[in-house]
Amino acid sequence: MKPGDLQAARYRLTFSGGADALRRLLEQDSLPVEKRTKKGGTKTVDLKPALREIRITAEGDTAQLEVTLPCGSTDNLNPGLLLTLLQQQTGDETLKMSVIRLKLYGVDGQIFA
Repeated sequence: MKPGDLQAARYRLTFSGGADALRRLLEQDSLPVEKRTKKGGTKTVDLKPALREIRITAEGDTAQLEVTLPCGSTDNLNPGLLLTLLQQQTGDETLKMSVIRLKLYGVDGQIFA
């Protein structure tokens, strides 16, 4: 596969704080957030339709979210947008997130190698 065939990535996002807020956030019908464009501007995008294969686990106030996001050349979402949205929804700028990319997927969901 060529790099241009890259379509999605699977991530494990660990949030320190805000486990309940994350659950409530993911239950919403839409998740609008400002995203930077390649030309330096911003646009509002809805994250909800882009979130696939969501799995959330929590222990205390720490939450782990496994999610697949688009990461191709035409459709690309940074997992950091979820932290931005969570911080905006809770008003808590101290929330932190670590990101581990687990897999990359190419055309037709094939694992990118």
